[in-house]
Amino acid sequence: MKVLLISVWKPRKGGIITHVENLLKHSRNVFVILTYQDRDARNEPGIIRVPVINVPVLRGINFALFSFLKALRKDFDIIHAHYAIPQGLAGALIKKVRKKPLVITVHGSDLTVLGESRLYRPVLKWVLDEADLIIAVSRYMKGLLINLGIDAEKIRIIYSGVDSHATAEGDTRRVVFVGALVRQKSVDSLIEAFKDIKEGFPDAGLVIVGDGPERKGLEALVSRLGVPDVEFKGYADNLDSMFTSRSVFVLPSSKEGFGLAILEAMARGVPVVASKAGGIPEIIHDGQNGYLFTTANPQSLAEAVKKVFKDDDVRAKLINGGLETVKNFTWKAMAEETDELYEGFS
Repeated sequence: MKVLLISVWKPRKGGIITHVENLLKHSRNVFVILTYQDRDARNEPGIIRVPVINVPVLRGINFALFSFLKALRKDFDIIHAHYAIPQGLAGALIKKVRKKPLVITVHGSDLTVLGESRLYRPVLKWVLDEADLIIAVSRYMKGLLINLGIDAEKIRIIYSGVDSHATAEGDTRRVVFVGALVRQKSVDSLIEAFKDIKEGFPDAGLVIVGDGPERKGLEALVSRLGVPDVEFKGYADNLDSMFTSRSVFVLPSSKEGFGLAILEAMARGVPVVASKAGGIPEIIHDGQNGYLFTTANPQSLAEAVKKVFKDDDVRAKLINGGLETVKNFTWKAMAEETDELYEGFS
């Protein structure tokens, strides 16, 4: 089958792009990607780029309308949008004219953030009602869809995956965060917790990988609290170099659809500490393959990290538990399950 896949795409970075990249890599279907125009993008076959207006709200409307126009004469059998708005909105408009089935994958903030917005919620509900099938990346996300009034019969849960990675090297004690620097990631609570961690382990460093609108505020918080040894790395192409054999990965989110970065850390043999938010407890079983802490509680976060730093037996237990966990989350399985959904429309 030929799939019109509507998504953010390279040269941008992030979890959705990783997900889509691995779907393309492992699927047996053919894809045409409909995405944003980017000044750093190369012209590639199979990539359709849409002009961008960098104005809030108008940006999404612009993308949906131009995507609709671009798709009118393209050849495809099925539409698959990753993220509900504006990608899913574009898919719903295309479906209305081209009469092709529409699949939407919801990844996280399209429900946890947009679903709480008075402006976006009615549009979100219409888009999801138009979908023939909706893929949720966790049970938690399925629950949010049902609470929004979406028919449970058309929701399928397909987890994201992870590839195997080299074991982390080096003996520097390090706390690592990887993700977008947006409010719902609660990196401020990690910085507050690190001040406490630093008092118990003066040799520890905090490495923050990623970028986003909260970065300047977080840098100011580090300065205001006077916390030393905090590095903002921006986006990193090679995450392996961010971790050491004495690292702890922390995901402090207040809202989280799934937590792909947790699997990435586990696959590298890095113990994980994360909040109890959203779909995270579907991955982490407290004390077995990681530690869960109370959301927005820096003290609880700090205590969990210090447990790992002070006890090598605890570290080894969490690493082994994580390596067992990632065996259940593979990109190949994700693509196979997605292909089966596509073929249900043939």
